Amino acid sequence: QLVPALADLPVEETWVGLRPTTPDKGPILGQTPWDNLFLAGGYWRNGVLLAPKTGQLVGDLITGNLGEDDATLLGAFSWDRFTAPGGGDKLAADARYAASMHPVHRRSSGMGVSAAVGTELGFYSGAGDARDERAKDRSS
Repeated sequence: QLVPALADLPVEETWVGLRPTTPDKGPILGQTPWDNLFLAGGYWRNGVLLAPKTGQLVGDLITGNLGEDDATLLGAFSWDRFTAPGGGDKLAADARYAASMHPVHRRSSGMGVSAAVGTELGFYSGAGDARDERAKDRSS
């Protein structure tokens, strides 16, 4: 529909660049309950930008050289924020804030392809679910 002249061409290759993310758009960093398993992921589109600091933080954590300020920083991105008792309300508020900072791209007209489709799906089952959740967050 977007480019009618391409309708009869065969599909030779497909690719999708989904970006791993979390509900609050923050990465998951640090230790886990399992020995020798450390996490550093879920950066959405900021992984390359934050890789040097992430390497330093996780490296210092693994070697036991983590300073107090860096331990506080890692604590803010612990996976426990998703499982802590009473954490759901805070997580929902953080997710709404993150959505306001990283909104789905808007089109200038009713036609066209949104540049964000496929990059902000996160844990949603489809773009429509992501759109509906963003609309709900923006209206609250």
